[in-house]
Amino acid sequence: METIKKYAPALLYILPALAFFGAGAAKLSGVPEVIKPFAALGLPAAFGLFIGVCEIAGSIGLLIARTRIPAAIGLSLIMIGAAYYHLAYQAPSVVPAFILLLLLVGTIWRALAAKTVRT
Repeated sequence: METIKKYAPALLYILPALAFFGAGAAKLSGVPEVIKPFAALGLPAAFGLFIGVCEIAGSIGLLIARTRIPAAIGLSLIMIGAAYYHLAYQAPSVVPAFILLLLLVGTIWRALAAKTVRT
């Protein structure tokens, strides 16, 4: 039980880090399913590549304690945009975007709480 208490909070940032690394890699490799939404929004393909780079950088940032909060904030902004797309354009499911957003908010909350305890 102690092991679960010790490592469970890390899932708040490890799970989104894995998801964002995969999503960013898919965008950078040009997987059509993840590139099409940008065209639907009238955005250039280069913007999709930019978001892919941001997702990979953010996923790495989540794994580093010092950069965890800014990475989670940046990725949260991307997820707000993703949720908007899914809702406004009736894309298949907004649930994954909301789940990732909740994990990122939890990451921010946990990191801020840890900073408060240390000071």
